[in-house]
Amino acid sequence: MYNPNPPPYAPNCPPGPGFQGGFAPIVQSPVVTTVTQVLTPPTDGPGMMLCTCCQRTVTTRPSFEIGLMAWAVCGGLFLLGCFPCMCIPFCLDSCKDVRHYCPLCNRLLHTYKRM
Repeated sequence: MYNPNPPPYAPNCPPGPGFQGGFAPIVQSPVVTTVTQVLTPPTDGPGMMLCTCCQRTVTTRPSFEIGLMAWAVCGGLFLLGCFPCMCIPFCLDSCKDVRHYCPLCNRLLHTYKRM
């Protein structure tokens, strides 16, 4: 079926279900006003976000990566002389940055930086 209001173009997104290829005729449609729910970006754990590629509200898949906070805590432990404890911030998720991905298309949706 032809969708008169296709989602906005997003590069590298897979075509939607039922896509046959080719071009669709240009059809003038009336102006429609929609109200969307504003979702707050997640911080530490999974959260609800709208995927810009899928156009669906999904529960994000978090991924923890070493960021500035882990390096700052490591440097602080070094300055305090706690040499054996310097690698601990690199093992704790609470010191790492969090990247949130869409579980359907694996697109990066949000990055939560500790610092």
